[in-house]
This record gives sequence, C-alpha cells and structure tokens, in this order.
Amino acid sequence: MPTPPKTKSLLHIEERMSELDPQGMRYKVLEAAKDFKGSWFHLGQCLYTVNKDKLYRQWGFLTFDNYCLKEIGIRKQTAVKLLRSYFFIEKDEPDLVNSIPNYEAVNLLRLAKKNTNIDEDAYKELREDIFTGQKDFSDVKKQFRSLVMASREQGDPEQEHRKAFQGKIRRIISSLKSIKLEVEIKNILPAKILKQVDELIAALEEKLEGVEGRE
Repeated sequence: MPTPPKTKSLLHIEERMSELDPQGMRYKVLEAAKDFKGSWFHLGQCLYTVNKDKLYRQWGFLTFDNYCLKEIGIRKQTAVKLLRSYFFIEKDEPDLVNSIPNYEAVNLLRLAKKNTNIDEDAYKELREDIFTGQKDFSDVKKQFRSLVMASREQGDPEQEHRKAFQGKIRRIISSLKSIKLEVEIKNILPAKILKQVDELIAALEEKLEGVEGRE
C-alpha cells in the first residue's frame, strides 16, 4: 500500500523539528505532537508542562492557545481536552496508564466522574467499557449521554435551566457555522475575521461540553 502524503501540519512540525535541539523540551513536544494519534497521553503530559511552566513564552508565543495552534496545529478545544484528560488519568486513574484509550473517551469518563448525579455503579460500568475497549467510542458516547439524561430525571431544579441553556448554545453554534459557510462561499470577509469566528465556535463548544458534564 502506498504511503499517504503528509499533511501540511505534519510537514510544518517536521520542518520546525529540524531546526531544534533533539534534547530540548520544545523538540520533544513537537515529537509527541507528530505521534499524536498513537500517543495522546504523552502529548498531554508534555503540554501540561509547557502550560504549567509557561515555556511557550520562551519560544516566542504570547499565549498557550497561540502556541498550540501555530506550533503544533491543534485548536484550543483539543488542547484543553488533552490537558484535562491527562490530568484526570494522573490524578484519578493512575493504575490505568498502560491501557489508555483515546482522549475523547477519557474526557467523557472525566465528565462522568464530575457529575454528582451519576452514581458509582454507573461510573464503574462506563469506566470498564472504556478501558477494556469492548465498545466503540460512538457507543461509549451514547452511553455517557444516556447517563447524563438519566441524571436529569432525578429532579434537580437546576437541570431544566441547564437544558435550556444547552439548547441556546447549540442554536448559536449552528447559526455561526451556517453564517461562516456562507461567508466563505461568497468570500466577503477577511481570513482574520473567519478565524475569530472559528475561535468563538470552539469556545462555545467547550462551554457546551462543560454544561453537559456539570464541571
């Protein structure tokens, strides 16, 4: 089977790596980003250090978000999930480091743990399904959503407010995506503004995720 062509993001990472000391932290983060799909935990670990020690400032970036986007090609929302999922494994599930699934599944488990209306037995069942790999991520996601919906039926007076708030956010996100698509087709706004729209959509999606998981 022929080797698939490298993406622009991957070529950028490799080019930057060629300019750096292989023993330096900046090189190691890029190396982890290059192998992101197979080693998200290592990348999350590296990014945690970069963010905690503000190393990105030494490398010429004003913010961590800008570093992630420009240096290793991942959006703020993805970086946040990586950091939180890594920290969750280190803090709450350290025994499972050698059997880590994808970071999206770990993020769902983290949100389930924070949801006080999801009981311990339901959490353990979700945890087992995630770490044994018995279910696809799509099935795990449905399972998580079912647990969240069930938790809303327990009579928490705040649940209805959260549900209404989620609906508003979803409608805003949908509208922004439709407007952005139309603007891109007609080419009536500069790339800078489109980028700001992307950032707003990512921020709203992160907010929605937080509400769903009752962070």
